[in-house]
Amino acid sequence: MLAALRRLFSRFRAKKKPTRKDFVGEAETFSEAFQKAGIKHFTAKELKTLGASHYDRNSPGFGLNAAPPRQTWNNILQLAKVLDLIRDRVDAPVRVQSCYRSRPYNMAIGGAMNSLHLQGKAADISSPGVTVGNLWRTVIAIRDSGAFEGGIGFYQSSGFVHVDIRGSRADWRQA
Repeated sequence: MLAALRRLFSRFRAKKKPTRKDFVGEAETFSEAFQKAGIKHFTAKELKTLGASHYDRNSPGFGLNAAPPRQTWNNILQLAKVLDLIRDRVDAPVRVQSCYRSRPYNMAIGGAMNSLHLQGKAADISSPGVTVGNLWRTVIAIRDSGAFEGGIGFYQSSGFVHVDIRGSRADWRQA
């Protein structure tokens, strides 16, 4: 009995958390790191989107966002791998509405104080021809399959789904 418990304990102890792949390495630009990551359905430019409010002169976020700093690149590329899975599953284009946000921009548009967008670990997405509800259900199914651990937010009136790679599950809905 004691030997069986030791074997069982050693199996749990031996399990290692999956390591995140380093896509950035020695890359000098985000585009170079992006190419190394092998993202299928998105471009580096799409992942560096500054968000609609950055360009809207009537928005409090006008002109406040910035390109993602180097320390966020690997997070963004890990997130892009999840977005690729979503794109494969919905079999339709997926639009990244918001990914990395600078702190001033995030505050101006009413983002959460510790938003995962600040770390490049979150994206707000939509898909033309796919309802927000169907997109949300698809993202949940992908997460439930074990493909990633993260948060999924349903924003019906805004027309997008929030996806993040926080490492634990969280779900919420906003009308």
